[in-house]
Amino acid sequence: MKEERDDFNSYLYQQALQLARIGSWEFDLVTNKICWSAMVHQLHETNPKTFQPDVENSINFYREDFRPMVKDVLEACFTSGAAFDYEAVIITKKKRNAGFGQLEM
Repeated sequence: MKEERDDFNSYLYQQALQLARIGSWEFDLVTNKICWSAMVHQLHETNPKTFQPDVENSINFYREDFRPMVKDVLEACFTSGAAFDYEAVIITKKKRNAGFGQLEM
């Protein structure tokens, strides 16, 4: 019974993320690799099978005037572990304005 409830709760959670268009990403400081969720790929209009994000190309998805600020926020996090909550305009791979993307840790 508990397993069915957990499965249903997981299903509802995934549905809520899809409806709200919330994605997640993870950066490994040891390997310098970034992993994007399927929703982040969808928001950036990239193919998860052929596009491998890294720090530089991830930052380049932000509108040019936001990039220095995004770099500063990430650098502070990487060097000191500082938490952040930051919004910046994303430009998709197809050069569309995707609106604001939120960086949060």
